[in-house]
Amino acid sequence: MKKNYIEIMEKALLAYDNEKILDYIDSVKKDGLKEHGFPRLVANIGILLTHKIRLDLIDTFREAMTICCASIPKISSKDRAGNDFSVREICHCLMALEKCDLFSKEEIKRWKDCFYDFDPWKEYGVIAPSPDTPVNNWAAFNAVSDFVRGKYLGVNNSDFIDWQVSSQMLCYDENGMYKDPNNPILYDYMSRVLLASLIPMGYDGIHLKTIEERLDKASELSLKMQSVTGEVAFGGRSNQFIFNEMVLASYFELEAVRYKKKGDALMAGKFKHGASMAVKCALKYLDTYPIHHVKNRYPIESKMGCEKYAYFDKYMITVASNAYLAYLFADDDIEEVITEENYLIQTSEDFHKVFMSAGGYHLEFDLNADLHYDASGLGRVHKKGCPSEICLSTPFSPAPNYKIEGENPGAASIGSVGFANMPYVLKDFTVSDVVSAVFETSDGTVESYKVSKKGIDAHYSSRKFTLPVFEFDGEKECDIEVLENAITISYKGAVCKYSFDGKLSEFKHYYNRNGRYRVYEVDGENLHIEMKGNDDEL
Repeated sequence: MKKNYIEIMEKALLAYDNEKILDYIDSVKKDGLKEHGFPRLVANIGILLTHKIRLDLIDTFREAMTICCASIPKISSKDRAGNDFSVREICHCLMALEKCDLFSKEEIKRWKDCFYDFDPWKEYGVIAPSPDTPVNNWAAFNAVSDFVRGKYLGVNNSDFIDWQVSSQMLCYDENGMYKDPNNPILYDYMSRVLLASLIPMGYDGIHLKTIEERLDKASELSLKMQSVTGEVAFGGRSNQFIFNEMVLASYFELEAVRYKKKGDALMAGKFKHGASMAVKCALKYLDTYPIHHVKNRYPIESKMGCEKYAYFDKYMITVASNAYLAYLFADDDIEEVITEENYLIQTSEDFHKVFMSAGGYHLEFDLNADLHYDASGLGRVHKKGCPSEICLSTPFSPAPNYKIEGENPGAASIGSVGFANMPYVLKDFTVSDVVSAVFETSDGTVESYKVSKKGIDAHYSSRKFTLPVFEFDGEKECDIEVLENAITISYKGAVCKYSFDGKLSEFKHYYNRNGRYRVYEVDGENLHIEMKGNDDEL
């Protein structure tokens, strides 16, 4: 697995041709260091050099690293937030460089010496007003950044680390999930892995036991939130980017080692398998050219599916930043344990998600969506071996905080018409060979779902439901066959078939981060969904 993470770092770098890298350097020389994409790119190049990869970039790296090390301690107050997200990466790179002979000791010392004058209380963007005041996850980022800086330089910065980590201990729910503002799923994982990463890095501060207890609480839920495709759950900001799976992989590699040390080979193996699934998912996207940072195929310059802050230069190289964390944590002696179990599991109300899995299918429901990003109802249906988008990977926000091709007529998911912007409640469920669940809306409308190897059977008491049909990924049109009581979508060698008992409306176009969908309304109460990959029979 370690070699896979270096491979992923190399592929992430391939998204930047030499001309783009040189242009990036020129822009930083002209305008100054404004954000963390540049130092993360520089750190990735340096780490690859230590593996004898991209040796053609030695001189380019030398110039860029000199800029980073000189700029980071002197960055202006309005731009210093980049330090929160990049000091760790640069210090990890320098630590790796010291173990090889590519650069002289004198040159590395010049770079290293720049960080002795770095004052963490002044040079990071978010400092908790007090240890008992919760602040957002930037404090987790800079606590880890400065822990790595302190360890590398041999300086005692424990007061700063404990101050920042104290503020973060106030941000967890009862299941050990991290609550960033509005509770996005990605930043639950990201924040947990950052704070947990202190353990293998040698942290022995006042919160060590609490961090481990929170990890224990979240273990089973974390494994079951991962899709059969290897993907991070949908929900909130910064979702559907390739780096998401490297966040998951780094977290799962860390947990695999932690459980190995506990003597729990089963949990260690489960986490190792989860990391392997995340790696395969990321490679699937990174092996498609040109390489994109978001899970669609619109032209990169269109910024489709991206928040304003989620541009290519920042989020493409973030793949490598998190892959290197996974590389550092990974223990290749841990054997994967594959368990195919049926389950239904629910998060706390803070995250308002329900996950169902059976027969190779994985469903995710949002019970009370953040409508700036998602919609309530059934927002994800994945099948092992099938492209994530072919049915639905993330629902449709009525007014998304990310760019889409057109305007959505409203909120939409798979579910009763008119309720995608309202809360749901899980009323009942059973788990056996078939996983069944019953959901209810605020007015008493009932939706029931049964999941098995035969597919998904849904019943809607409203007798009218919405049905999204994937049409376009930004580059490729799907083959769609519409019959009186069935729709079949063919995409990348896979097939998704909907069968229903009612009349179809005219469709309207809806858009999410993955592309364009036709959304039909069906005057009926029953829906069957079945999917097949290249090796399945429908």
